[in-house]
Amino acid sequence: PGLADGQLDIKADNYAAGFNAGVMFTPTSATKIGVAYRSQITHNLKGNLTFLRINPVPDIGTKIVMPQNVIASLSQDFSCGLTLLAEAGWANWSSMQDTILNLRNLAVVTPRHWRDTFRLGLGGQYPLTPSMTLQAGISYDSSPTSADLRLPDMPMDQQLRIGTGAILTVTDAVKLGFSYEYMNLGNADIKATTTNGLLSGSYDRNYSNTLQVSVNICA
Repeated sequence: PGLADGQLDIKADNYAAGFNAGVMFTPTSATKIGVAYRSQITHNLKGNLTFLRINPVPDIGTKIVMPQNVIASLSQDFSCGLTLLAEAGWANWSSMQDTILNLRNLAVVTPRHWRDTFRLGLGGQYPLTPSMTLQAGISYDSSPTSADLRLPDMPMDQQLRIGTGAILTVTDAVKLGFSYEYMNLGNADIKATTTNGLLSGSYDRNYSNTLQVSVNICA
């Protein structure tokens, strides 16, 4: 109490390879069913660590696991022109159990104990005119952790996304896309018992707004 909070700045990077695989079924001309898989990617990050008011810049290393996941999707066309889109997914976030910072001869372990998450999404496309298609959708991702395990360096919580947009056909070869997405990342409540006592708090403005413009050109 009465002392300034300590601060540190970690800069680390890494390249790692993974792969995607998928299959599409068309049981009818109006129905498409897809299953996609993305492999786990392990990043062994290396870089440096800077402390506030401490001159030495020691080397640091850590590991981050980007989990494997599976997504099943459905596209269903109706006679009115509406196309219904749906998806369900699973992500193996239980692979994120600990974060270990290797600082010279010291290893600092931060327990995570994350759990697997699921994802549900529902959307639609409707041709308003021959040259304009409207689209909208909503999706939900469950939280990989809980308030008693969540920490402020990775305040992951449940996620809710709501989006809408339009696709304009300029020519047979050129299409323009416009979209808006609101993403709510939850309050990310924290009530974690650490070696220094109880850490409690939440995030009141844990959301984002995204605007996107795209161009699709078919040669």
